[in-house]
Amino acid sequence: MDLPMLAESQRQERDGKLMGVYSPTIEQLARWIDSAEDNPAAFADYKAQRTAWHAWADALCDLPNQPGFPWPDGDVPWPEQPPKPMRYKAP
Repeated sequence: MDLPMLAESQRQERDGKLMGVYSPTIEQLARWIDSAEDNPAAFADYKAQRTAWHAWADALCDLPNQPGFPWPDGDVPWPEQPPKPMRYKAP
């Protein structure tokens, strides 16, 4: 097994998640945060959602530093993705 190629493949998959899922989600949350500055509850909700997405991205970026990287059996311990961002609904 070619471990350098496997490591590169797993990094590319991680990068795809960052670019294809994380980046557009963070952009959407940033727009919602900007539009909610006059609504403290919505503002706090969007910031909490953004924090969860940042933590997920950090966990993705940390994968190559985890023991066992690259995972030759293909069993990559991907961190759990947060739920899709939702518009704030007042209680």
